[in-house]
Amino acid sequence: MTLLDDNLLTELCLHIVEYPVNLQKFILAGKEHFLTYVKTLQSIEYCEINQDSLFITLKNENQFWDESAWDHFAYMCARYTRVLRLYDNPEVNASVVRGLKENKCLEEVDVPCLDDWEIPDEIFNMIGSRPLKEIIGDHILFQNLSDKKCQVKADHLEISSAEDYVEVLCLKNFSASTIRLRNTKVKKLMENLETAREEKRLCSSLKNVKKWAIWSKDDELLQHLLPMFDLLKKISPKIEEYEVKKNNIYNSTKENLEQYCVEVDKLVSNIEEKWSDVSNVKLHIDLIFKVKVNRDLFRNIEDIKEHFKKFPNYEIVELPELDCFSKRRFTVSKRTIFTEKFFLDTQIEIACIRFFP
Repeated sequence: MTLLDDNLLTELCLHIVEYPVNLQKFILAGKEHFLTYVKTLQSIEYCEINQDSLFITLKNENQFWDESAWDHFAYMCARYTRVLRLYDNPEVNASVVRGLKENKCLEEVDVPCLDDWEIPDEIFNMIGSRPLKEIIGDHILFQNLSDKKCQVKADHLEISSAEDYVEVLCLKNFSASTIRLRNTKVKKLMENLETAREEKRLCSSLKNVKKWAIWSKDDELLQHLLPMFDLLKKISPKIEEYEVKKNNIYNSTKENLEQYCVEVDKLVSNIEEKWSDVSNVKLHIDLIFKVKVNRDLFRNIEDIKEHFKKFPNYEIVELPELDCFSKRRFTVSKRTIFTEKFFLDTQIEIACIRFFP
């Protein structure tokens, strides 16, 4: 029997990891094959567990999706993954729990919406018992961690449930250098934060937060940008960076795309003037406009690109075509640096549905 060297075995395993039946046959072919399989799974970067399947990404970006992962495979994925995502009523069985208990390299946890999922209590204890680079979760995740007396320590903490930001920020069991809030209703958030601050209900660790990030589609986000900063400064006097990301989706025609660029220039002039009085804090505004151009304009996509070339310092980048939607996409982006502590990123993503004559 011809023996393959380690490199060839590894390449073969990386290829067939995408095919569950072939992978099982590979593992059973001999000791060297099994050890190669173990070595390969030790390079897992990302593991997502949902109701019906297990999905992983390896360091070389090879991907694997199994709707009926066998126990040892599930154990290996949980033991070696750097990023764990639990989604859509995940099947967290004993093999996954055992793997997570032995995991020494977990850095990020993403549980965006727990709802009424049945997740073993050990999972919360394991998540809350180790320092993490990032943790993303809704109020149910953080409330469970609080109930289990876990002290959550993370570089970045993101709250994914828009209605319960302040409730989470009032829990006493977490510390993070960056707090990120998504999908915010800015005015309501400010009112609830101010009330909680005045009532002294906010977690004391918030005073050490170095960066706040507010991501929203709310049209009021930018007009409240400075009042929100004043409030966050009271909550976190050590704040060093303030990030605001506004993500808009528009249906548009070629004729009104120019308006977005003009409005952005008007927007920042007032902020630039006022921000010059703020010391030692960086302001990053990220504006993303996703524009769906009428499919009849598909034939004119090159004209649309030429239209944007008239604007100084805007970079045009072609994006991969989305075959399933038959779209052509490109971005028009620009970074404006006003001062060392204030810069603006503007990106307009334009998608044209393919036109078939």
